[in-house]
Parts: sequence; C-alpha cells; structure tokens
Amino acid sequence: MNWGRAKTILIIMFLTVDAFLLFVLLQTRLNYERLPKETVQKTVQVLRDKGIDIREETVPLKRAKNQNINMKNSFGNPIQAAEVFLGTYEVKLSDDEKHEYLFENERATLRIKETYVTYQNKKNYVRYEQNEKADEKNIKKWLTELGFKTKEFAIVKGKQRDGLFCGQVVPVYKDIKMYGISMSIKTDKEAIVTMEGHWFSPQEAEVYEDEQLLDVTAVLAGLIHREDRWPKTVVSIENGFYMAGDYLDSREFVALPIYVITDERGNQKFFDARIGHEIN
Repeated sequence: MNWGRAKTILIIMFLTVDAFLLFVLLQTRLNYERLPKETVQKTVQVLRDKGIDIREETVPLKRAKNQNINMKNSFGNPIQAAEVFLGTYEVKLSDDEKHEYLFENERATLRIKETYVTYQNKKNYVRYEQNEKADEKNIKKWLTELGFKTKEFAIVKGKQRDGLFCGQVVPVYKDIKMYGISMSIKTDKEAIVTMEGHWFSPQEAEVYEDEQLLDVTAVLAGLIHREDRWPKTVVSIENGFYMAGDYLDSREFVALPIYVITDERGNQKFFDARIGHEIN
C-alpha cells in the first residue's frame, strides 16, 4: 500500500468534511439570525393569493432577540420628579399612603397619583401659524430638559390642532419602540404646555439565547384565517415590546416581545412574538 498517497487522501477527506461542517454551521447560524428569503417569498405569495397585499421588503429578515425588558416607574421618587420638572416648588399635597402628590410654582404644576403623572404649564400659548410645522428637534430637546433620556423615547402620532402640536411619547429600548404605555403631550412654539400619562424606563434585558421567537412569517400566515378579513394591505411590520395596562399601577414590571403590524389606514395590531396570539 502507498501510505503517502493514502495519507494525502485522508487529509483531503478530513478537510472536505471540515469545510462541509463549517458551511452547515454558518448556514445554521445565518438562519438563526435571519429568515430564509425563500420562506418570506412563499409567505408573501400565500397572502397575496388570499387577497392581502404585502411586499417582500416589508417583512423584516433579521430575527429579533428573545428577551424581556425590565421596566421601572420613572416617577417613583416624587420629590426628585418635582425638582426636575419645576426646579423650585411648593408642596400642595403629599399623601404617601395613597401615593398622591401635587407640586406647584409660578410657571407650572405637577401632579403624581400612583404612577399617573400630569404636568401643566401656566404660560400663555404661542401658537403655530396655520402652515407652520412643529420642529420635533425642539420638542425632543424640551423632553430631555424634563429628564427624558434621548435614546429612550420616540414621538409618535404627532398632529397639529388649534395651533398646538399634539402627540404621544413612547419608551424605546435599543431603537425598538415599546407599546402599552405613553405620555400624551401638547406643545406650543416655545415649550411643552401639557403632559400626562404613565412613564416607565427600561432597565435591563432578560435574554433567552436558547429559544427563538416565533417567525414573523407564521404570524403573517395566520392573518388569512381572520374572520374580520384584516388587513387589506400590510404597510409595515416591526419588532416591539408590550406592557399590559393591568400592571401600570406597579412600580416595576416586564415588557414582552411583540410584532407590530400596520395596515393601509395606520391601524396597528400587536401579536405575541413567542406564541403568535393577538394582544387585545
């Protein structure tokens, strides 16, 4: 036997096997991180065949992490909140048992009841002109002056009415919006004039590396069985987190991963990203 030749053949075989295993591992990792394009194409075709309009590029290929986000009430320390919102102030009401507080100065009032917050600026409104658009950069700057962290909020559903900008502020965790809680705001040309709602700040994530979220294509495929025939058109799909309203009186709770599907009219529905059920 030619041992030199046999050795060469064995080396080539081992290298071939190693290369194949590396390819399989890379493909497995790629499919773990991203949806196969063929799966998306087939899902889109099924939806179109059933009368739901959707484009392939609307479906996010990158898989989101399977993680919960721990949230904490941002107004758990009323005195600290009053200092940030008002600077100097008078205490008009302080009831630790009911967790109800009212602070006031010559410029504004701040009321905190449980986890619900109401801020009212006393200034005379300087309204926007009819064709004048509100500058979101200014609104974000005013929010940061009131203690909101730049990368932890987004302004959504913004409209101008009666010379004021009206919108909602929602929490954000690493560029992913969080739904279920918000602060409603109104601004004039100079400042935030009213703000009310619940506000919780993201703390740390609990990541479940060994378990994937349900593929968004499975949620999309489930749309064809809906009795209400929603939606006619899927305009956008995004990853998000959801906080149930039942827990808004808690000081801390957990936000869960969801898929957010938006239709042609701007209506949004939320789906549990682990089991696919719609969240009502």
